Amino acid sequence: MSKKVLLTMDIDWTSEAVIKLALDWVKSLNIPCILFQTHYSETIYNEHSKLFTKELHPNFCDDSDHGNSIESIIHHINQLEHRGLSIRAHKYNMPCEALKIYESLGFRFSMNNYTDMKYQHSYQRVGELYELHTFFEDGFYLKNRYPFDLNHTLDRMTTDGIYVFNVHPIHLAFNPKEYKQTRQFKDEMTKEEYRNINDTFIREHSFCGYGIKSFVTELIDQIKKNDIQFISIEEVTL
Repeated sequence: MSKKVLLTMDIDWTSEAVIKLALDWVKSLNIPCILFQTHYSETIYNEHSKLFTKELHPNFCDDSDHGNSIESIIHHINQLEHRGLSIRAHKYNMPCEALKIYESLGFRFSMNNYTDMKYQHSYQRVGELYELHTFFEDGFYLKNRYPFDLNHTLDRMTTDGIYVFNVHPIHLAFNPKEYKQTRQFKDEMTKEEYRNINDTFIREHSFCGYGIKSFVTELIDQIKKNDIQFISIEEVTL
């Protein structure tokens, strides 16, 4: 088995303007991407490119606006259009009971364990549902203040297997070089303001230098040059 990369994106209640920029970024790279949806987005609903697989991103945290029980949260989020192969919970907080339900619904892959660039092999987690560990995440990369050095990630990709990468539209739109640059939007804005960020706000507040979007874009380009294939969830074989 060779090395392969599976790109995923947690939508996390971002606005239509932010989502559009993120989807355009994926198209410019021409690689498959799983969209883990938190809410209805007209942009995602109307997106029919074969690059994208639409999946679900339920919030089981205490302050969830998806519902107040595992069953109500699943019922709420499952109304969104989705492929039904893979699942990731918000903040990787996936109760075992919820995983059992998703396994019974035919889902085959969970991506709810973040390893901070430490490769771990997949394993059978619940019934016929397997855990694909998330290897890289843009938010944690910023939060941990890791260097924008390609080798900091590439040197950790030594084992054959599937490497799950996770990015967020908010980071792709604003290209921050520090975690606090986008975190402050959530801290200082109301939910309604955050979910309605427009193009003008993005232009005024995005970082024009070398930020996390710049780094991830260059990282993906180098991975391609290293002949590592980007695959879709439908192409995953264990």
